Amino acid sequence: MLEDSSILAHQVMDHSLASAKADDRVFHVTLRLVKRAQRALPVLDDSGRLEGIITERDCLRALVRAVHHKLPPSLVRDVMTRDVITVPHDASLMAVVHTFHDHPVSVLPVVEGDRCVGLISRDRCLARAAEVFDTAPSRDAAILYISALGRISPL
Repeated sequence: MLEDSSILAHQVMDHSLASAKADDRVFHVTLRLVKRAQRALPVLDDSGRLEGIITERDCLRALVRAVHHKLPPSLVRDVMTRDVITVPHDASLMAVVHTFHDHPVSVLPVVEGDRCVGLISRDRCLARAAEVFDTAPSRDAAILYISALGRISPL
C-alpha cells in the first residue's frame, strides 16, 4: 500500500453513480436511498451536470413538511441542496479529508470538469486511511505517508 505515490478521490469514490432528477418525487428518491444504503444522491440535469444533491436530511425535511404542515409530496427541486461542496476527481485523500473536516457533510460529489463522476463518503476515506495504517510498517510511517498526500494534490 505504501508504494502508491498518492491516493486520489477517484480511487476511493463510489463509481456506481445512482442519481436523481430535479423533477423526481422525494418519496421515490428516499426509497432509492434506502435500497442502496446511500446517504445522498447527486441531482443531475439531462446532460449529466450537477444541479444539486439530495441527502437523507433533505428527505427528512420533506417528511416533516408533509406531515406537520400538510403539504403535498415534494419534488427533489423543492428540498435539494443547491450549493454543493464538491471535490475534483484528482484531489488527494488528505484534501478530501480536509474538506470533510471543514464542512458538516457526510458525502461529497466527485467532479471532473462540470460532470459528476462519483460520490465519496467519510467512511470510505476512513476505510482507506485505516488500510494504510494496517499495511504500514509502523504508525509513524503511515502518518508520514498520509500527511505527504496532502502536499501532492491540494484542492
